[in-house]
Amino acid sequence: MSRSIRFPLAALALLLLAGCGAEATFDRANVSAPAMKGGTEESYEMDAAGLSNALTIQMPIDEMVAGQEGRPTDPAPTADSARPAAAKPKIIYTADLTVVVENFEGVEQAIPALVDKFGGYVAASDVDRSMGDRLRGTWTVRIPVASYDAFLAGAGGLGVVEEKGETARDVTAEFVDTEARLAGRRALETRLLELLAERPGELKDVLELERELARVREEIETAEGRLRYLSNQTAYSTITLQVREERDYVPPRRPGFGERIASTWDASLEALASFGRGLVLFLVAVAPFAVVIGLPIVLLFWLLIRRLRRVRTRRQPEARAEAE
Repeated sequence: MSRSIRFPLAALALLLLAGCGAEATFDRANVSAPAMKGGTEESYEMDAAGLSNALTIQMPIDEMVAGQEGRPTDPAPTADSARPAAAKPKIIYTADLTVVVENFEGVEQAIPALVDKFGGYVAASDVDRSMGDRLRGTWTVRIPVASYDAFLAGAGGLGVVEEKGETARDVTAEFVDTEARLAGRRALETRLLELLAERPGELKDVLELERELARVREEIETAEGRLRYLSNQTAYSTITLQVREERDYVPPRRPGFGERIASTWDASLEALASFGRGLVLFLVAVAPFAVVIGLPIVLLFWLLIRRLRRVRTRRQPEARAEAE
C-alpha cells in the first residue's frame, strides 16, 4: 500500500478512537451526576444509604398492605357497640301492711325475731295499750331488698292481712346523674388544687380560687350524701307493719241483701241512740248556764205577771162603777 493511502486511513482510525472515548466519558458523567449531590463522595454514600433505607421500609409496608387485601377487616363500630352498658336499676321499695291477730303479746315478740331472721332492723315502733283489750302497734322496719317478698309473706302469716299496699320508685336516672355530677365536681376540685399549687402572684386570685374550691367541695359533699341516701334506700326496703288485736275476727265480705237491710237498720238505731246521747250531753252542758242566766229571767217574768194581775184587779171595780 502506498504511503499516500496509509496516512488518511490512520487519521480516520484516530478520529474513531477519540469519538468512542468521549462517548464513554459522557456516559460515566451521566451516571455519576445525579447521585453526587454537592459533588462529594460522602454525599453520594449518604444518598445511597437513604435510598436503601427507603426501599427497605417501603417493602414491608407494601407487603403488609398486600397481606391485608385478602384478610377480612374488623367490623365498623355501630351505635349499639358504642353505647355504654346500661346502668343497674335502682328501685326504692315501700310497703304498708295491716294485720289483725288474736294474740297481740305473742306477735309483739315475734316481729323483732322475724326482722332479725331476714337481716333487717326496726327503724321505729309504737305500741298503743290505751284501748284495753284491743291492743295495737305500728312497726317501721328496713329489710334487704333480696328478702323483701319473703318478709312480707312471713309478716302476713302472723294473722289475717286486712290491707296491703306496695310501691316501687325508680331512681336510676337520678343516681346516674348524681354520679356524673360528682365526677365532674371532683375533676374540677383536682384542677383547682393544681392551680393553687402554682401559687398565683396576686392575693385576690388565691382567695378567689379558695372560694371556688370551697363551693365545689360543698357540692361534692351534697352529691355524696345524696348517693349514700339513694344507695341505702335501694339496698333496704321500707315496710310499715300495723298490727291490731281483735278476738274472733271475721274478714269482711260482700254482704247479701238481707244483711244490708239488717246493717242499715242497726245503723239507723245507732244513729238515733247517738243523737239521744248527744242531746242529753248537750242539756247537761247547758244546765249550769240555764241556772245562772235562766233563774233571773224567770224571776223577772214572775214579778211582771204579778204586777199586771194587781193592776187588773184594781181596774175591775172602777169598770163596774162606771157601768152602773
